[in-house]
Formats: sequence, structure tokens, C-alpha cells
Amino acid sequence: MLTRIGKFVAGGGMGTLCHYVMLWIMVKHHFNPVASSGCGLIAGATVVYIINYYFTFSSSKKHFDAMKRFLPMVVLGFCVNGLILGLALECFALPLPLSQVMATAGQFLCGFTISLLWVF
Repeated sequence: MLTRIGKFVAGGGMGTLCHYVMLWIMVKHHFNPVASSGCGLIAGATVVYIINYYFTFSSSKKHFDAMKRFLPMVVLGFCVNGLILGLALECFALPLPLSQVMATAGQFLCGFTISLLWVF
């Protein structure tokens, strides 16, 4: 189990890097931070799916079967990310980097649990 968590963290780290790079680029071009984060999340989720399917969980499921479970998890992650990020930025006036790290932590907890128990 610890090895699987380590692989999930490594794969998630790659997806998070992709997510944050897209967020940074879009915010630098004056896009809304929450919308930018959502776009980054979709890009990062693509990376995470590939890594988790092949590396973390060594799934034997057909991609169609795994994907039809992965996509609802991504939608949930999208909602968790937007909710936490929006609250942190708008209600608590926290800086964007701290707010996004908090949102990522919420996504991680949801994502690992759902991936382990349901997706892969």
C-alpha cells in the first residue's frame, strides 16, 4: 500500500506540475485564476490518468471501463478545486499560491481514495 501511495504521489506530482504551469501561464495572460486552475486541472488529469493506469495501479481494465470511472472523479476534483480555490481567494483573501496548494491537497485526498476503491 505504501508503494502505491508513493507512486500515486509521484504521478500526482507530474500532473500537478502540468496543472500549475498552465495556471501560471494563463494568470500571466490575465485569465481568471479559478478558470485558469480549472484548465490546468484538466491538463494535469490527462497526465495523471496515463501514469496511474500504467504505473501506479497497473490496471488491466479496458480504457473505456477505467475512463468511465475516471471522468466522474475528475469532475469531482474539478468541483473540489474550484470550491476550495474560490473560497480561499474570495472569502479569505489568501494568496493564489497558498490557495492552490490547499485546493490540490483536497483533490489529492479525494482522488487517491476514489482511484483506489473505484477507478482502477
